[in-house]
Amino acid sequence: MTQPGCINTMKSYFARFKPVADYGRDSSGVAAVEFALIVPILLALFLGGIEYSRATMYARRFNQVTAMASDLIAREAQLDDAKLLGISQAIDTAWGNLDNHDSLRLQVKHVRSAGNLATKKAPGTTYVEWSYPIRENKKYPDCQDYTVPVANMVQRGNSVVIVTATYTYRSLFNGQAPGMSTATLDWQSESSHAPRDLCVAYDKTNCLSTCE
Repeated sequence: MTQPGCINTMKSYFARFKPVADYGRDSSGVAAVEFALIVPILLALFLGGIEYSRATMYARRFNQVTAMASDLIAREAQLDDAKLLGISQAIDTAWGNLDNHDSLRLQVKHVRSAGNLATKKAPGTTYVEWSYPIRENKKYPDCQDYTVPVANMVQRGNSVVIVTATYTYRSLFNGQAPGMSTATLDWQSESSHAPRDLCVAYDKTNCLSTCE
């Protein structure tokens, strides 16, 4: 039979551990801890969504401008510097005042496949008949052999307008956070259109090539 004094002693002994037990059952501040753990994840997802949407918009505009350049040039039968300047200005307007605006570069190439009667080039050889730089100073050498993106893309005696564009995309948070000081991506896009006429003559009135 348990003595009353023993029971009181045991109660007194376990009473010492009551603050520890109460501490284990205390749930105050749990919400604050959970919030502190979740906020960085939510913030990263939020900022990542903003960056992804912005990059997608820029990439779409970049590809549209590249395709627009080749399409506008392919529509012309004859071109000179004045017309090409007008096309360049139209492209500049379509590009808009996007971030890092001046890093957009476009290289226009009129690529021809040497005809069966060519003497300077082997028939079927693709080469750059003329080129024109838009928003850059580098010009592709005339009459230089050129490998088209797809084999047999241009039939002998025919030509194609190819525009190669480059752009340096800069992150919205560039330099705003650790590790983001060089958050840039070098993009490249290429678009090709067949001329509406036999060719696009540059600074001449016919489609005769001086490279063949």
